[in-house]
Amino acid sequence: MAFIALKCPGCGADIELDNTRDFGFCSYCGTKIVQEKQVIEHRGSVSLDRSSEIKNLLLRGREMLSAGRIADAEVYYNRVLDLDVVNYEARNALHQINSVVDANNVTIERLPSKLFFKGVKMHLKLNGEKIGVINEGESINLKLPVGKHYIEPHFTAYKKNAPFEVVINDHRTRAEITLVAGLRGSVDVIIK
Repeated sequence: MAFIALKCPGCGADIELDNTRDFGFCSYCGTKIVQEKQVIEHRGSVSLDRSSEIKNLLLRGREMLSAGRIADAEVYYNRVLDLDVVNYEARNALHQINSVVDANNVTIERLPSKLFFKGVKMHLKLNGEKIGVINEGESINLKLPVGKHYIEPHFTAYKKNAPFEVVINDHRTRAEITLVAGLRGSVDVIIK
């Protein structure tokens, strides 16, 4: 049971009326007080205007992006899409964020050879271009942009190995590649 605060229409006194009752009497002047109940009926749908919230989230996303805080910007733009799934600016910004690689994302490690190719340098090509040499027990780190890439390891004076494919889907993609010298100049590739 709860009480409703009312004013007496006769004397203006502050009184309380039990919410389960339709009427009561003023304890000061005795005036009958009728509690009015309103019934509100709604038909159709209700839509909320969230445009100012979306505008603020977009602003924060832009600020984070310009400050280089990629992960924070991504959170704000995803919150915009939670409210407005077709928001062009948020979709475009997330596409841009996902295509920006800001750190090394591929590690290539060469395991030591057991018998063959001890001390022999392994050459690496990326998308047909020489990128360097990797010795036994060494590793190199690469920062590859979003897309498909082909890495070709080979030893000098031996047959060339077929390039293997590495796909970078977005800025979160990481690949660890282990190269092991096989027989007759072949290279076994393990990708994680």
